[in-house]
Amino acid sequence: MGTCDLSAGACSIIRTDLTAGVRSITATYLQDTDFSTSTSAAVSVTVAKAVTRTTLTSSLATGSTYGQTVRLTVVVDSTTATPVGSVAIADGGVALGSCALVTRDATSATCDLTTATLAAGSHPLTATFAGDANLVGSSGAFTQPVAQAATSTALVSLSPTTAWRQTARFRATVTAPAGLA
Repeated sequence: MGTCDLSAGACSIIRTDLTAGVRSITATYLQDTDFSTSTSAAVSVTVAKAVTRTTLTSSLATGSTYGQTVRLTVVVDSTTATPVGSVAIADGGVALGSCALVTRDATSATCDLTTATLAAGSHPLTATFAGDANLVGSSGAFTQPVAQAATSTALVSLSPTTAWRQTARFRATVTAPAGLA
């Protein structure tokens, strides 16, 4: 863990890199010409996991249209370490997908998930980071509005000329945007 120089029979070590969990720590005095080696009794130290904050945003935050690709971006921040692992994204409690975190800086990581499967309506999306060895999990939420896709309707007469009380036939065709059924 480290060494320090004695001053008046004592010394101190400050560590900020202890990982989460219960640690048993001892101090050992190494002998010199006048004094023998001695080791202290173990001291138990509990290092708590650090808190995180998860933020979920959308590339089309003000709204998308059915069939449109939406990029969901997740950022997981901590005050002590870079979050490691993956984030699960759900739509109203139903799994939408997950993405692997990529280091952004010393205390944050990010990932993206793209989807074009959101039906028209309001989607309460939740991103959940389960935590890792040193960080507590957290969740972030965002509501994605999705509008209906536009359609066009055409009408043609299959009987351009007909007599009174005779059958007149028409065909209506509804067309969705390319790629959507």
